[in-house]
Amino acid sequence: MSNLENAQNEPGQTAPAPRKKADSSVLVKGCAIGCGAVAFFLVLLLGGGFWVFWNSVLPKMATSMSEKLASDFETMKEVGKVPEEHAALYQSLVDYVQEPEAAFPAVLLCLTIVETNLDDGQVSESELKEAQDARAFLEANPTAGFTAVETFMSEHEGLKERSQALANSVLPSALAGAE
Repeated sequence: MSNLENAQNEPGQTAPAPRKKADSSVLVKGCAIGCGAVAFFLVLLLGGGFWVFWNSVLPKMATSMSEKLASDFETMKEVGKVPEEHAALYQSLVDYVQEPEAAFPAVLLCLTIVETNLDDGQVSESELKEAQDARAFLEANPTAGFTAVETFMSEHEGLKERSQALANSVLPSALAGAE
């Protein structure tokens, strides 16, 4: 008898287990677990980035934009672009964005209305109605977010387009001020 056969027959010793071929389902399960873990960490990373942006960058941008609006409005009053009979209405919009609860979308709304309605130094009937509606909207929704402001803008002709054009010119400097 060979030594291998003797080793298998001796008491207290077990024979080595025969080698099995790797099952392809084990590989698939391993890949699925690995991909799932990577996807989970990507979701955490993206969620964390979104949270930081939402809770840190947007409020800083809103503050920067509200400071710009206050400064621009003072300049508009000094150069006579704010009609006296409408100064209180537009001042109320400027004052609103100075409040701590003023969210980024509402700040952008006020900035758009004040800057675009007063750029020519005159206030038309439609501009007056838009500003009055905005003041009433913000009084009723002091913490208005993206959805509420988006709905308000869509109800006023051209406001959304003016807001987007203004945002494209103002946001880079506001973002720089937020850093």
